[in-house]
Amino acid sequence: MGDLRSCIKDIRGIERYANFEPVTSPQDFDIALMARGTEADHIGVCVGSDILHCRPKVGVFLDDVFILRNMG
Repeated sequence: MGDLRSCIKDIRGIERYANFEPVTSPQDFDIALMARGTEADHIGVCVGSDILHCRPKVGVFLDDVFILRNMG
């Protein structure tokens, strides 16, 4: 697992994600760029109305999109 600075730098290299397109209604297995504050720093996978992602030092979580949006 890389450090946070490396993750942010990689996600900023948007040309690597040239085939990504924003969607308003995510479907199962769509990728979600996730951020804490203004910088995207990790990626989640859409599963139903939830997003599967990792929280550093905690593990893998399946969180509701509404809750994640409210958390920022």
